[in-house]
Amino acid sequence: MVNKISIIGAGRVGENTAQMLAIQKLTQQIVLIDLEAQYAKGVALDIQETSSVYHFDTELIGDSDIAAIKDSNIVIITAGMPRKPGMDRADVLGINLKIIDQIMDGVIEYAPNAFVIVVSNPVDVLTYYA
Repeated sequence: MVNKISIIGAGRVGENTAQMLAIQKLTQQIVLIDLEAQYAKGVALDIQETSSVYHFDTELIGDSDIAAIKDSNIVIITAGMPRKPGMDRADVLGINLKIIDQIMDGVIEYAPNAFVIVVSNPVDVLTYYA
């Protein structure tokens, strides 16, 4: 079990990832980072409230401050602009590259030894870039 996993992007993918990590008891602490602190805190609380059903004691934290990922063992990036109907991978690439740039600056500063997993699309290009 690792001590701390941070998920950057508390949308559907980030929320489901956090829920599964907690249920599987893979970490002691999960930090959810989102642009909206209250949203991230709400998602963390929603997941925490399922602990009695799924029998986990993982601590969940929601925040908008990237500094909350400090000393994470693993950082999972789910943040990014999703494709909309009629868009292709190239349409979101420029926007998501900028998002990855900002996120990686924080990862390098606060969790330089973390293993980074990129889930945002286009995943192949963004993973190579990160």
